[in-house]
Amino acid sequence: MKKLLSWMIFAVVAIYGGAFVLHHFPSTTKVQTAEAADSQPAPAPGQSTDPVDAAKAVTVVGPLADYMQDQKTSAKDEKPLPAGPPNAKDLIVDSPVGTGGSILHKTFPVASTAKFVFEIPAHVTSPQLHGTYRSFLKQAGDASADGNSNVEFLLMSMEQYADFARGRQADVLYFAESSHGQQVSFGLSPTFDKPAQYCLVFRNRSTDAGKKFVQADFSVDF
Repeated sequence: MKKLLSWMIFAVVAIYGGAFVLHHFPSTTKVQTAEAADSQPAPAPGQSTDPVDAAKAVTVVGPLADYMQDQKTSAKDEKPLPAGPPNAKDLIVDSPVGTGGSILHKTFPVASTAKFVFEIPAHVTSPQLHGTYRSFLKQAGDASADGNSNVEFLLMSMEQYADFARGRQADVLYFAESSHGQQVSFGLSPTFDKPAQYCLVFRNRSTDAGKKFVQADFSVDF
C-alpha cells in the first residue's frame, strides 16, 4: 500500500513539473532571443540593414568580373581621335528652294561654234539645267523653213571643252543632234567645297549655209 502511494505522489509531482517547464520554456526562449539581438553591434551610419541591399553590396569576383572591369578602365582611358580634314561629301548642303536663275537669254549668230560659260556655286545638292532653243537662217526668219538652219547642242565641263577646242575627241555631258529646235533638261552633279563651271556650245556643221542664228533661253535651278 505504501509503495502504491509513493508511485502516485511521484506521478503527480512529475505531471506538475512537466507542466511548469512547458509553461515557462517559450518565454525563456524569447528573452534569450531579444538579449541576443541587443548584443549585436549597431549598423554604421549610412549602412543598410535590408538583406536585399546587403546582397547588392556583395563584390563579384572572377574572370568575367575582371574582364568587365578592364573594359570600363579601357573606355575611360581612351582618348578621342583627332579630327581630320572634312570629307568633300560632308560639305554638300541643301540649297534653298527656288534659287538659281537665268544663264542665257539672247539671240546670237553661229558661224561655226558659239560658247557660253556658266557656273554652279559650291555646296549645291542637285543643280538642274533647263532650256529651249531654236535656230533659223535669217534673224527674223522662220526656223521651220528647211533643215539648213539646224545646229547641234553640246553641254560640257571646262575640262571637256578644253579638249574640244583643241580639236581632240572629247566626251560631253549632253548632246542634241542637229536640229532647228530642242528642249533640254539635265541634272548636273552636286558641287562640294568648290564651284563648278560648264559650257553651253552651239555648233554649225553646214559650211555652205552660211551664218545661222539661235534664240536660246536657259536657266539653272538649285
